[in-house]
Amino acid sequence: MGYDGLSLRGFENAGGPVKVGDLVIFNADQKWAPVPRHPGLVIEVGVYVGRKDVKVLWSYKGKKYWNTEKSRELEVINESR
Repeated sequence: MGYDGLSLRGFENAGGPVKVGDLVIFNADQKWAPVPRHPGLVIEVGVYVGRKDVKVLWSYKGKKYWNTEKSRELEVINESR
């Protein structure tokens, strides 16, 4: 069991569970993702509207913003320690 008693099953991608502090990019299956695929920082793991389960801080063209994402659409490029 996890956050607020909900199961955290599915909070994983091919590289294992996504954790706070991981650097991520959208995986190659996401054709709609921005090009080039810019990295983001996982800042929170939880349960969000739209079956999304991670909050990611993105920086793109000098602007910083956060967005909720589906961990199965992300690829961990640098795990937090």
